[in-house]
Amino acid sequence: MEIVDLGSPELRDKLKRFLEERIEHLKRELEMYEALLYLLDAAALEEEPAEEHQVKTPQGEEVAVVKIGRNSVRIVMLREIPVSSPLVRSFLLRVIDEQLMKLNPRSPPKVRVKSRDGSLSEIVIESRLPEHVVEQIEAALKFMAMKLGS
Repeated sequence: MEIVDLGSPELRDKLKRFLEERIEHLKRELEMYEALLYLLDAAALEEEPAEEHQVKTPQGEEVAVVKIGRNSVRIVMLREIPVSSPLVRSFLLRVIDEQLMKLNPRSPPKVRVKSRDGSLSEIVIESRLPEHVVEQIEAALKFMAMKLGS
């Protein structure tokens, strides 16, 4: 094995600074690429929905609008429900996760939960879903709204 002489301590320090700066530059570049991917994904999700379903309780109270797009399903809440509520965390999101796992256990679609001022505002599922899955999610939304109303 041959030992390489890096010369003076100044040369080693200069090489080390160069590598550290290059690594930082590459980290910033990677962050930019990730941000661009996020923007592209977000733009694709903002497409016009192919169809919309109004979700109402049996009493006629509007709960949410389910917007089914070509590549995504957006659930826009029309009623203020605390995102920290057990009915959101332990029930609604669990129902959604279980339905998505049944569709593709190895790689379920990505789900983003958005909130505004502590209330659930939107759930985005980054995949087209079969009608029976959408119906299960709508039923869970109705049940959750009825439980919160009682």
